[in-house]
Amino acid sequence: MSQLSVELQKLIACDPFHFGVGSYYFLKNEKMIILIQVLERGNDYVVLSVKGTELQETTVCHAEENDNINNITEAWFDRHEKNP
Repeated sequence: MSQLSVELQKLIACDPFHFGVGSYYFLKNEKMIILIQVLERGNDYVVLSVKGTELQETTVCHAEENDNINNITEAWFDRHEKNP
């Protein structure tokens, strides 16, 4: 989790116009799904709520959830690439 913290700090520092209070961000890699909510933001700080899921390869149910998330994410990006 410390690597995630470092990368989020870098991302937030170089983009002061996003990461507003109430914003949600969805992060995903091969093994983990993470939902981040911005709870509070000040001049030099951001308070986040970070919720993660279990490893996806542990059950068939997790694999199905992962496939559904992949399909939804791909459809969203396809739609927004065509209509920015």
